[in-house]
Amino acid sequence: IRVRLPRDDRSINQLDALRVATDQGLVPITNFVERRPVPLVNRIERLNGLRTLTVNANTVPAVLPNDKVAELQAWVDEQEIHPAVTLKFGGANEDQIEATRFLVGTAFPMSLFLMAIILLTQFNSYYHALLILSSVIFSTIGVLLGSVLTFQTLSVMMSGTGIIALAGIVVNNNIVLIDTYQRLLREGFSYRDAIVQTAAQRLRPVFLTTVTTIFGLLPMVFQMNVDFLTRDVTIGGPAGIWFQPLATAIVSGLGFSTILTLVLTPAMLALPYKLKEIDPQEVWGQVKRQYQRGRQFFDTRAPSSTRPPAE
Repeated sequence: IRVRLPRDDRSINQLDALRVATDQGLVPITNFVERRPVPLVNRIERLNGLRTLTVNANTVPAVLPNDKVAELQAWVDEQEIHPAVTLKFGGANEDQIEATRFLVGTAFPMSLFLMAIILLTQFNSYYHALLILSSVIFSTIGVLLGSVLTFQTLSVMMSGTGIIALAGIVVNNNIVLIDTYQRLLREGFSYRDAIVQTAAQRLRPVFLTTVTTIFGLLPMVFQMNVDFLTRDVTIGGPAGIWFQPLATAIVSGLGFSTILTLVLTPAMLALPYKLKEIDPQEVWGQVKRQYQRGRQFFDTRAPSSTRPPAE
């Protein structure tokens, strides 16, 4: 509580004038309090040569620090702060910004670049390399959907690490499919037969790899800690809470991308051949015929006053 007194009354003697409410009325505080001024040893903190005042606070349960920082920033923007004063949010907010800058700006693009170089040297095809890397995008979408369905908040550090680790896992499914597809083409199969054979031969290994990985991470998803020495099983321990966003990101992203890989990758392998089989003149004729049919359909159902005259 800050009390601002008139300038003439701003002295330590004003503490003696304080009165406390009792059963007998207001009683001067000097009746039971002895005021004794003593020297106070203070400390001036400086950061990079600038005087710094630090205010620490934690959020209450069920309140995200990001939301509270945004609320405080909006309040600060409305205040008339002296130009010599600079406000900066540190702590977890500063760590999160640094982690986001590293994961999004350095780690993730670098991992994609290295994987692209390796895939190009092995498959000698830009299209197949791009098709393999597309599974990373699908896995990221799966991570976002998983966080929504499980009502979990995305942790920049743990969920971001999970997305980067997931990028190296989900590409294996596409690598297995496309490697088998190219081998069958070299053996003389047509592209249709090669795609069907690839999907049939690699369905079980891709499916088993995904299922075993997901089931192996389910205890971490449910925050289960197993101590094999004492044979204790705990749920909701510190380690489980810490690694839950990482495990959830891998499980949801891997499951979503695998389903799309088994369905979308064979279709995308056939896309270049189907595009070569398309006759532009035939497609344009079909578009014109569909347009004329649609126009006749709406003309026959238009009111007689707005119907165009017959030719």
